[in-house]
Amino acid sequence: VPQTVSDDGLEAVAVFRSRGRFPILCWLHPHSHSDSNGVSARAALVRCAQPCVGVCCNHSPSDQSYMEAVLEANAGSDRVCIIDARPHKNALANRLRNGGVESTGYKSCELEFADIENVHVMRASLDQLHAYFTSTLTRSYVGTDQVSRTKWLQHVGQLLMATANIVAQVDKNGRSVVVHCSDGWDRTSQLVSLAQLCLDPFYRTMDGFQVLIEKEWNAAGHKFRDRTWGEEPHERSPIIL
Repeated sequence: VPQTVSDDGLEAVAVFRSRGRFPILCWLHPHSHSDSNGVSARAALVRCAQPCVGVCCNHSPSDQSYMEAVLEANAGSDRVCIIDARPHKNALANRLRNGGVESTGYKSCELEFADIENVHVMRASLDQLHAYFTSTLTRSYVGTDQVSRTKWLQHVGQLLMATANIVAQVDKNGRSVVVHCSDGWDRTSQLVSLAQLCLDPFYRTMDGFQVLIEKEWNAAGHKFRDRTWGEEPHERSPIIL
């Protein structure tokens, strides 16, 4: 976390973020960049969960100050890019569940939506794709129109486009990026992991990939059992796939 943030400040931010998941560092760019004044800086990749804005439009000065600290830690950068993995309408609807998005008060932040659907849509898409390939009527041939109707490739494409945007912001633009979805354990893990695979060759080794799974999935609370072979069908989803 940024050195300028106090322990009390961290606790206040944790209260304002879903499941207490305040923004933490995933990856720091190994090479510094310089602004027009020659100030050296390093861009960071950060992850968290959604802010608890709710229908009353709650706000947290501590959370806003934390984002300022993320910006200041990358001296010379003009703003922090917040990538909300969800579709815009879904993010706003989460206000009914005491969630929401960063809105007023985050003057140093630029908010973008990656339009990645939730675990239930992903599950339904793969189930439909699987049904095409296992059906006795289409076992010998599955047309591209059938695959297209499942939207599976569209979902994969949304993940890859969002990843490309994160990589460009961090590596080319020198901006720090904060990634979150709702609770920060499914789409968030997908995006920060894919970004690090692109940004850092270490994570493309066997040892590095194990480290990536440990820190961005296990330590971040991804529900491997529920998502992969859990007893509750509505909890299953091909997130790691």
